[in-house]
Amino acid sequence: MLMRLAINLSNEFAAAIRCYAALVLAFLCGLSACDSPDTQERTAPEAEAAPASAEAPETAIAPSDVKTLKDLARFAVGGVKRFAINEARTPLPDDPFLTPARSGELREVNLTQFKGKLILINIWATWCAPCVEEMPALDALEKAAGGPLFAVWPISMDRGGPPAVAEFYNDNGISALPLANDPTGRLAETVGAIGLPLTLLVGPDGREMGRFVGPAEWAAPEAQALIAAAVELAKTEGLYP
Repeated sequence: MLMRLAINLSNEFAAAIRCYAALVLAFLCGLSACDSPDTQERTAPEAEAAPASAEAPETAIAPSDVKTLKDLARFAVGGVKRFAINEARTPLPDDPFLTPARSGELREVNLTQFKGKLILINIWATWCAPCVEEMPALDALEKAAGGPLFAVWPISMDRGGPPAVAEFYNDNGISALPLANDPTGRLAETVGAIGLPLTLLVGPDGREMGRFVGPAEWAAPEAQALIAAAVELAKTEGLYP
Protein backbone atom coordinates (compact mmCIF):
# COMPACT_ATOMS: atom_id res chain seq x y z
CA MET A 1 0.00 0.00 0.00
CA LEU A 2 2.72 2.42 1.04
CA MET A 3 4.79 1.37 -1.95
CA ARG A 4 1.89 2.06 -4.37
CA LEU A 5 1.32 5.49 -2.77
CA ALA A 6 4.99 6.39 -3.12
CA ILE A 7 4.96 5.44 -6.81
CA ASN A 8 1.83 7.53 -7.46
CA LEU A 9 3.36 10.55 -5.71
CA SER A 10 6.55 10.10 -7.71
CA ASN A 11 4.64 9.99 -10.98
CA GLU A 12 2.63 13.09 -10.07
CA PHE A 13 5.80 14.94 -9.10
CA ALA A 14 7.49 14.02 -12.39
CA ALA A 15 4.44 15.16 -14.35
CA ALA A 16 4.43 18.46 -12.49
CA ILE A 17 8.10 18.95 -13.30
CA ARG A 18 7.46 18.25 -17.00
CA CYS A 19 4.56 20.68 -17.04
CA TYR A 20 6.61 23.39 -15.36
CA ALA A 21 9.47 22.86 -17.81
CA ALA A 22 7.06 23.13 -20.75
CA LEU A 23 5.70 26.43 -19.42
CA VAL A 24 9.22 27.84 -18.96
CA LEU A 25 10.20 26.73 -22.46
CA ALA A 26 7.10 28.30 -23.96
CA PHE A 27 7.83 31.55 -22.15
CA LEU A 28 11.42 31.65 -23.36
CA CYS A 29 10.38 30.86 -26.91
CA GLY A 30 8.01 33.77 -26.85
CA LEU A 31 10.90 36.05 -25.87
CA SER A 32 13.56 34.94 -28.35
CA ALA A 33 14.34 32.35 -30.96
CA CYS A 34 11.20 30.34 -31.35
CA ASP A 35 9.48 32.58 -33.87
CA SER A 36 6.40 31.46 -35.67
CA PRO A 37 6.70 30.37 -39.33
CA ASP A 38 5.13 33.69 -40.37
CA THR A 39 7.77 35.64 -38.47
CA GLN A 40 10.56 33.49 -39.92
CA GLU A 41 9.31 34.16 -43.44
CA ARG A 42 9.33 37.90 -42.77
CA THR A 43 12.79 38.02 -41.19
CA ALA A 44 14.67 35.60 -43.45
CA PRO A 45 14.73 37.86 -46.54
CA GLU A 46 16.15 40.69 -44.42
CA ALA A 47 19.05 38.48 -43.29
CA GLU A 48 19.76 37.45 -46.87
CA ALA A 49 19.61 41.04 -48.08
CA ALA A 50 21.98 42.40 -45.42
CA PRO A 51 25.15 42.13 -47.57
CA ALA A 52 23.43 44.28 -50.21
CA SER A 53 23.60 47.24 -47.83
CA ALA A 54 27.42 47.23 -48.15
CA GLU A 55 28.86 49.54 -50.76
CA ALA A 56 29.07 47.71 -54.07
CA PRO A 57 32.30 48.01 -56.08
CA GLU A 58 32.16 50.46 -58.95
CA THR A 59 32.14 49.25 -62.51
CA ALA A 60 35.65 48.79 -63.90
CA ILE A 61 36.90 51.30 -66.42
CA ALA A 62 39.62 51.17 -69.04
CA PRO A 63 43.10 52.44 -68.06
CA SER A 64 42.81 55.12 -70.73
CA ASP A 65 39.72 56.52 -68.94
CA VAL A 66 41.55 57.18 -65.65
CA LYS A 67 41.53 60.91 -64.91
CA THR A 68 41.92 61.08 -61.10
CA LEU A 69 43.41 59.13 -58.21
CA LYS A 70 39.91 57.99 -57.29
CA ASP A 71 39.61 56.48 -60.76
CA LEU A 72 42.92 54.72 -60.13
CA ALA A 73 41.58 53.31 -56.86
CA ARG A 74 38.99 51.37 -58.87
CA PHE A 75 41.82 49.15 -60.09
CA ALA A 76 42.55 47.96 -56.53
CA VAL A 77 40.97 44.54 -57.02
CA GLY A 78 42.00 40.91 -56.93
CA GLY A 79 45.71 40.44 -56.31
CA VAL A 80 46.29 44.18 -55.75
CA LYS A 81 43.24 44.94 -53.62
CA ARG A 82 45.42 46.33 -50.80
CA PHE A 83 46.40 49.32 -52.93
CA ALA A 84 45.41 52.57 -51.20
CA ILE A 85 45.69 55.94 -52.91
CA ASN A 86 47.57 58.83 -51.31
CA GLU A 87 45.45 61.90 -52.02
CA ALA A 88 48.06 64.12 -50.35
CA ARG A 89 50.62 63.08 -53.00
CA THR A 90 53.41 63.00 -50.40
CA PRO A 91 56.83 63.82 -51.89
CA LEU A 92 59.48 61.13 -51.54
CA PRO A 93 62.24 61.53 -48.94
CA ASP A 94 65.82 62.05 -50.02
CA ASP A 95 67.32 59.36 -47.76
CA PRO A 96 70.26 57.78 -49.59
CA PHE A 97 70.67 54.10 -50.41
CA LEU A 98 73.26 52.04 -52.25
CA THR A 99 73.18 50.65 -55.77
CA PRO A 100 76.00 49.32 -57.97
CA ALA A 101 77.32 51.69 -60.63
CA ARG A 102 78.17 50.42 -64.10
CA SER A 103 81.76 50.15 -62.97
CA GLY A 104 80.67 47.70 -60.30
CA GLU A 105 81.40 50.09 -57.45
CA LEU A 106 78.65 51.09 -55.06
CA ARG A 107 77.20 54.56 -55.28
CA GLU A 108 74.72 56.48 -53.16
CA VAL A 109 71.46 57.53 -54.77
CA ASN A 110 68.09 58.69 -53.45
CA LEU A 111 64.48 58.43 -54.53
CA THR A 112 64.33 61.96 -55.89
CA GLN A 113 66.63 60.82 -58.72
CA PHE A 114 63.81 58.68 -60.14
CA LYS A 115 61.76 61.65 -61.30
CA GLY A 116 60.52 61.40 -64.86
CA LYS A 117 59.31 57.80 -64.63
CA LEU A 118 56.51 55.96 -62.81
CA ILE A 119 58.28 53.85 -60.16
CA LEU A 120 57.07 50.92 -58.05
CA ILE A 121 59.35 50.97 -55.00
CA ASN A 122 59.32 47.75 -53.01
CA ILE A 123 60.87 47.91 -49.54
CA TRP A 124 61.87 44.37 -48.57
CA ALA A 125 64.52 42.12 -47.01
CA THR A 126 65.88 38.65 -47.68
CA TRP A 127 64.88 37.57 -44.14
CA CYS A 128 61.23 38.55 -44.76
CA ALA A 129 59.31 35.48 -45.96
CA PRO A 130 56.42 37.35 -47.69
CA CYS A 131 58.99 39.60 -49.38
CA VAL A 132 60.94 36.63 -50.71
CA GLU A 133 57.77 35.02 -52.06
CA GLU A 134 56.77 38.06 -54.12
CA MET A 135 60.20 38.85 -55.62
CA PRO A 136 59.85 36.50 -58.64
CA ALA A 137 56.50 38.13 -59.44
CA LEU A 138 58.04 41.61 -59.20
CA ASP A 139 60.78 40.42 -61.54
CA ALA A 140 58.09 39.21 -63.97
CA LEU A 141 56.26 42.56 -63.70
CA GLU A 142 59.43 44.44 -64.60
CA LYS A 143 59.97 42.16 -67.61
CA ALA A 144 56.38 42.64 -68.77
CA ALA A 145 55.80 46.35 -68.07
CA GLY A 146 59.22 47.93 -67.47
CA GLY A 147 60.44 50.51 -69.97
CA PRO A 148 60.87 54.25 -70.48
CA LEU A 149 57.63 55.05 -68.62
CA PHE A 150 57.71 52.55 -65.73
CA ALA A 151 60.18 50.60 -63.60
CA VAL A 152 60.21 48.39 -60.52
CA TRP A 153 62.82 49.26 -57.89
CA PRO A 154 63.14 46.90 -54.89
CA ILE A 155 65.22 48.40 -52.07
CA SER A 156 66.47 45.85 -49.55
CA MET A 157 66.85 46.62 -45.85
CA ASP A 158 69.44 43.86 -45.34
CA ARG A 159 72.25 44.84 -43.00
CA GLY A 160 74.55 42.52 -44.92
CA GLY A 161 74.63 45.09 -47.71
CA PRO A 162 74.42 44.64 -51.48
CA PRO A 163 76.39 41.34 -51.47
CA ALA A 164 73.56 39.68 -49.52
CA VAL A 165 71.02 40.96 -52.07
CA ALA A 166 73.18 39.91 -55.01
CA GLU A 167 73.45 36.40 -53.59
CA PHE A 168 69.67 36.22 -53.22
CA TYR A 169 69.17 37.40 -56.81
CA ASN A 170 71.57 34.77 -58.12
CA ASP A 171 70.07 31.95 -56.06
CA ASN A 172 66.49 32.80 -57.11
CA GLY A 173 66.95 33.71 -60.77
CA ILE A 174 66.06 37.39 -60.34
CA SER A 175 67.39 38.92 -63.55
CA ALA A 176 65.34 42.00 -64.49
CA LEU A 177 65.27 43.93 -61.20
CA PRO A 178 67.91 46.49 -60.22
CA LEU A 179 69.88 45.87 -57.04
CA ALA A 180 69.49 48.45 -54.27
CA ASN A 181 70.12 48.31 -50.54
CA ASP A 182 69.71 50.52 -47.48
CA PRO A 183 71.57 48.75 -44.66
CA THR A 184 70.66 51.53 -42.20
CA GLY A 185 66.91 50.97 -42.51
CA ARG A 186 66.31 54.73 -42.40
CA LEU A 187 64.36 54.77 -45.64
CA ALA A 188 61.77 52.30 -44.34
CA GLU A 189 61.32 54.40 -41.23
CA THR A 190 61.04 57.67 -43.16
CA VAL A 191 58.26 56.39 -45.44
CA GLY A 192 56.34 55.02 -42.46
CA ALA A 193 56.82 51.29 -42.93
CA ILE A 194 55.39 49.39 -39.97
CA GLY A 195 56.37 46.08 -41.51
CA LEU A 196 57.70 44.50 -44.68
CA PRO A 197 57.03 44.38 -47.52
CA LEU A 198 55.85 47.91 -48.22
CA THR A 199 55.41 49.03 -51.82
CA LEU A 200 55.03 52.62 -53.00
CA LEU A 201 53.66 53.66 -56.38
CA VAL A 202 55.41 56.92 -57.20
CA GLY A 203 54.53 59.27 -60.04
CA PRO A 204 57.03 60.83 -62.44
CA ASP A 205 56.84 63.99 -60.32
CA GLY A 206 58.41 62.16 -57.36
CA ARG A 207 55.20 62.10 -55.32
CA GLU A 208 53.48 59.04 -53.90
CA MET A 209 50.29 58.04 -55.72
CA GLY A 210 49.52 55.18 -53.34
CA ARG A 211 50.93 52.24 -51.45
CA PHE A 212 50.54 48.56 -50.67
CA VAL A 213 50.98 47.34 -47.09
CA GLY A 214 51.96 43.69 -47.21
CA PRO A 215 52.47 41.40 -50.20
CA ALA A 216 50.58 41.62 -53.47
CA GLU A 217 50.16 39.32 -56.45
CA TRP A 218 52.41 41.17 -58.87
CA ALA A 219 52.14 38.50 -61.56
CA ALA A 220 48.34 38.82 -61.65
CA PRO A 221 46.65 40.61 -64.58
CA GLU A 222 45.22 43.11 -62.08
CA ALA A 223 48.75 44.32 -61.27
CA GLN A 224 49.54 45.11 -64.90
CA ALA A 225 46.14 46.80 -65.28
CA LEU A 226 46.84 48.99 -62.25
CA ILE A 227 50.25 50.00 -63.60
CA ALA A 228 48.78 50.73 -67.04
CA ALA A 229 46.11 52.92 -65.41
CA ALA A 230 48.74 54.78 -63.36
CA VAL A 231 50.78 55.45 -66.51
CA GLU A 232 47.71 56.88 -68.22
CA LEU A 233 46.94 59.06 -65.21
CA ALA A 234 50.50 60.41 -65.22
CA LYS A 235 50.14 61.22 -68.92
CA THR A 236 46.81 62.96 -68.35
CA GLU A 237 48.29 65.06 -65.55
CA GLY A 238 51.32 65.98 -67.65
CA LEU A 239 53.78 64.43 -65.20
CA TYR A 240 56.08 62.94 -67.79
CA PRO A 241 58.81 65.30 -69.08
